[in-house]
Amino acid sequence: MGPSSAIWLLASMCLRAVGSVIRCMRRLEEALREMCQAAKTIGNTQLENKFSEGRFDCCNTLQCVVCEFVKCIVINELQKSKQ
Repeated sequence: MGPSSAIWLLASMCLRAVGSVIRCMRRLEEALREMCQAAKTIGNTQLENKFSEGRFDCCNTLQCVVCEFVKCIVINELQKSKQ
């Protein structure tokens, strides 16, 4: 099961919680951004780079999750309209 299929499974099980999952991931990205800035402020470039990489990965994952959730919602609505 690849990451896309895992997201699809999660989305299909919890359509009501989509907003909560996305908000949680955005807050995680915000926290990583703040940690990156804090590491920069204290002059720890190694830690800053790690937080920056994590933030980049989080942003990419967030985009993927949003896209998959939207696909799941659209497909779910299309199935409802056919019934």
